Amino acid sequence: MEQKTEKEIAEALSKNTTLSRGEATLVVDELQAVIQNALLDGYSVQMGDWGSFQLTFNCTGTDTEAECTADKITSVNIRFRPGKQMKEALSKATFVAR
Repeated sequence: MEQKTEKEIAEALSKNTTLSRGEATLVVDELQAVIQNALLDGYSVQMGDWGSFQLTFNCTGTDTEAECTADKITSVNIRFRPGKQMKEALSKATFVAR
């Protein structure tokens, strides 16, 4: 799968808004930092109808949730749950061979 880089996203923002390329890059960078900090502070992040981000983690086997303490966490993951607008956009996706 091909990817769009952070710089390409910022460039698209600058073309579609009144932001300069530098301002758009700053917005993308700061958005990333704000989302990361909120997640690390224990919050989920709701981005309107776009969707939400939250941290999940894996823990070594325990019998109860209460036994899963910080020292038993083996990995942390970011989960994105698409919102209504994103789901609707994805439902209209079409696929073509490249």
